[in-house]
Amino acid sequence: MNEQPVFNLDGYLHSLRRLSGNKCDYWAEVFEITGDIKFSFRERANVLEVNILDFIPVGYRELEAFFETEFRSSLKSQEGDLIKLFVWDVVEYIQMTFRDVDPEVDPIHEKQSFIARAQSKFHGNYSYVVVPVKTKAIAVGVAARA
Repeated sequence: MNEQPVFNLDGYLHSLRRLSGNKCDYWAEVFEITGDIKFSFRERANVLEVNILDFIPVGYRELEAFFETEFRSSLKSQEGDLIKLFVWDVVEYIQMTFRDVDPEVDPIHEKQSFIARAQSKFHGNYSYVVVPVKTKAIAVGVAARA
């Protein structure tokens, strides 16, 4: 996994948080996979005192719809073309993490990726998009601020 795009994505998401008037949090992080991706993510979430409610497999269509819905509901700018551009940028940053690893492998297209609905005392209900890349995974969090 190329981790540099994750750092860039985290900064980009920080800017989108500002465009939400700081009413939402967006972040990106990398974690190690030990065995099953869902098991590894659940372990990571437990350390953060986050309860995982369910996992929903996603491909590109579902991923783009998810981010479009999230951004439309939270960002001050409701211009459709701009929202679609933000969605495209986020997806492109995610793709950069695995594109150079093996051009034949696409965990989003293969629906190895998922949305995890989560709950915590700090954020209440929120979601993660999780994309596995070999022995690591990228997790993009989306939450309303408490």
